[in-house]
Amino acid sequence: MATTTKTANKRAATAKVASKASSKKVTKASQVSAKASKGKEAVKTATRVKHPQERSWGLSKEEIAELLKLKMNSRNPFREGSSYHAVTQVLLTRFGTMVALDKIIAEYPKVIGAEAFRAFKAKAARNENGKDYQSRIQQNLDVVGREKDYGLCLVQLGMEVKREKSDKGISYGLFQRGRQRVG
Repeated sequence: MATTTKTANKRAATAKVASKASSKKVTKASQVSAKASKGKEAVKTATRVKHPQERSWGLSKEEIAELLKLKMNSRNPFREGSSYHAVTQVLLTRFGTMVALDKIIAEYPKVIGAEAFRAFKAKAARNENGKDYQSRIQQNLDVVGREKDYGLCLVQLGMEVKREKSDKGISYGLFQRGRQRVG
């Protein structure tokens, strides 16, 4: 019980420092309710902000410059070890061509590593509509293809993810922005 209280106090202190650093103001009502109640709910209430800032999906000018210095197959803007990094890396190895979803799924474990793939594959669904590992890989491909948010960093590097559906199945490809696929 004492450990839980220490953890809650530590989280509250961290949230307080973070809110001061980002110059966000905690509402008066949340401060009053935090004093009135104790425990996890108080921490959650106290850390709510009145006007959250909009998330930045893109890369900074410095990050773009650094990535553009690299070879094409090394220009992966996503955090190494993440699933977005892995699916983008599979597409980067075959830059400029469409790759069948089955082949992407087969190459995914090689990129992410055997241990991480076992953990990814064994991850339990959050609810009854949860997806299996193959559907999650496909969803990650769709997410990095969204050019307004998660895929914006690829757009800034002059690349785009294309998706094609045919009678053979679904294919994805990473292409230089504005260029059409040959063949």
